[in-house]
Amino acid sequence: MLTLVCALHMCTVLTWIQFTWSVVNARTLHIDIITPGSMSTALLGGLPFVRPAFDSALEDIKQDYPSLTVSQAFITANESEECMGENIDHVAEYFYRRPNSCPLKEDGFCWTIFILPGCSRNLDEIQQFGTELNKVVLSSSISSSYLIQKARFPTLLTTSVAPISPTYYASFLRLIRMYNWTTVVVVTDIGGINPVYEIGGRAVFNLLASAIPRIDVTFIPVNLTGDVSAVELIQLLQILKATTRVVILVADSLPSNKLLIQARFNGMTDGSYVYVLVNPLTLPYDGGRQRTTAHAYHFEEARKSYSSCLLVSIGVDNRFSLNPNAVTIEADPFVSIWKERSKAAYNYTYPAGRQPTQHVATSYAAVMVVAQVADELRQHESPFDFGNGALLARQFFGRTFHTKVGDITFDQQGQRVPQTFVGYFDPDKDAFVPFLIHEPQSGSNNFVEVMQPLWPNGSWPVPNQPPCGFQGIGCVKGNMWITIIVVVVVAAVIAISIYSASKRFFLDQRLHELWWNLDADLLLGGGEESTCEVGSNEIGLGLHRVKNLP
Repeated sequence: MLTLVCALHMCTVLTWIQFTWSVVNARTLHIDIITPGSMSTALLGGLPFVRPAFDSALEDIKQDYPSLTVSQAFITANESEECMGENIDHVAEYFYRRPNSCPLKEDGFCWTIFILPGCSRNLDEIQQFGTELNKVVLSSSISSSYLIQKARFPTLLTTSVAPISPTYYASFLRLIRMYNWTTVVVVTDIGGINPVYEIGGRAVFNLLASAIPRIDVTFIPVNLTGDVSAVELIQLLQILKATTRVVILVADSLPSNKLLIQARFNGMTDGSYVYVLVNPLTLPYDGGRQRTTAHAYHFEEARKSYSSCLLVSIGVDNRFSLNPNAVTIEADPFVSIWKERSKAAYNYTYPAGRQPTQHVATSYAAVMVVAQVADELRQHESPFDFGNGALLARQFFGRTFHTKVGDITFDQQGQRVPQTFVGYFDPDKDAFVPFLIHEPQSGSNNFVEVMQPLWPNGSWPVPNQPPCGFQGIGCVKGNMWITIIVVVVVAAVIAISIYSASKRFFLDQRLHELWWNLDADLLLGGGEESTCEVGSNEIGLGLHRVKNLP
C-alpha cells in the first residue's frame, strides 16, 4: 500500500513538472526594438549598410527561436543632416507617441530595447534618455565613455569594437606594460575628416596618464590632414626625438604617412623608434570617403617606413586584416546578401573590392545576442521582469555568445571585449603580420606572443630610452666622470712619486754635508763597549762600535 502511495505521489510530481515545463516553454516573448538611424552613406553605421544585417538577424530569429517575435522600428528624418534621425527630440517623440507595439498579452511578455547603429553625435543623449526610462540601450556600431559609469548608466551595452571603444584603448596600455615602456608620446590628428581620431587619441592618453605604476606620457594634438610643410613635420619629429622612442599615432592613414615619410628622411625609421598605429596605412580611404589618386604617392613612399611600425587591430573570426573595419571575406555568405539588399533598398553599390564592415556585422550580432538572452529569460519558471532594464543588462555581463559573424564577449561592465592583434610589417609579404594576440575568453589581461617580430635593426623590443638618454648627454657625463677619476689618480701617483724622490734627495744631501757632526749621545764613557743602532731605512747605516777615548 505504501509503495502504491509513493508511486502515485511521484507520478503527480512528475506530471506537475511536465505541466510546468510545457507552460513555461509555451510562453512567448515579443521584442520591441527601437533603432534611431541615419540614411547617410558617409556613416559606416548608416542604414544603407546596417539595415540588411538587421533584416538578416530578424529572419534568423524567426527560424531559430519560434517562441520569440520581433519588431524593429527605424526612426529616420528627411533632413540632409547626417544624424538628424538620431536627434533626441525625434526619439522621445516616437517613444511616447508610438503605436502600442509592445502589448502585454495575457500569455506573453514584452521587452522594449534601443539598438543604436550610427551617429556618435547624439549617442550620449539617447543613452541618458534610455537610462531614465530604465530601458536597455545597446550600441552596435559606436561606443561611449558612459559604458564604464555603471552607477549612473546601468542599462548600457555595446557590441561595438570600433577604435573608440574603451576596451580597444586598453590594448595600448597592455602593449606598453608588456615591454616596460615608461616614456610614451601620443600624437593625434585634430581637425581631420574624422573626429574619432581626436576622441580616441585623448582617450588613450587619459588611460595611460592614469595608469599605476606611472607612465610618463605626453599628448601632442596636431593638424596633419591639411597642407603641412616639411619644417612643421621636422619640428614635431624633433620633439619626439627629445622625448621618447615609443610613439602612438592616432590618425588617419594619409596624415600618418606624411609623418612617417619625413621620419625616414630624418633617420628615425631605423628600428630605434616604434610607431604604434590604430589605422592600417596601406588603405587609400577612411570609412566611406574614397581617396583621390593624387594621394596615392603617399602610400608608396611611406611604405618604406612601415618596418618601424606596429598595428594594433581588431580580430574577427580569428582573421587578421589590414583593415580593422573589415569583418567579412568575399566567400562569406552574408557578403553577397548584404550587398544585394543595400543596392535594392537604398540604391547603394559597394565599391569594387570593398566588403561590409564590422559595423554591419556587429549590428547583426547585437540582435542575435538579445534573442539568445530573451529566449533564456522567457523560460524562467517565475516570470522575469522585462521592464527592468538594469536587471536585463546584467544578464549579458561576463558572457560569451556565439553568432554567425563571430563570438561576442562582454566584460563585467557590458562592453564588448574584442580579440586584438598587434602586427609588424613584413616587407616580403607587403602586409602586417600578427605576433601578439589577446583572446577575450582566455581570462588573462596579457598579450600572448606567437612569434618574434622582424625589426629593422634586429633588436626587439625597442629600448625605453637610448643608452645615452634622449638628449645624448648621458654618455658624455659618464665619460666625463671616468676622465676626472683617471686624471685624479694619475696626478696623485705623480705627486707621491715626486714627494718620495725629493725626500730621498734631500736626505742624501744632508748625509754628505753633515757626516762629521756626531751626536753627543753617541759618545759613551766608562771603558765599556756600547752599540748604537740606527734605522737603515732612514740613513742606510748598520751597527757601529765606538771605543772610549784614552
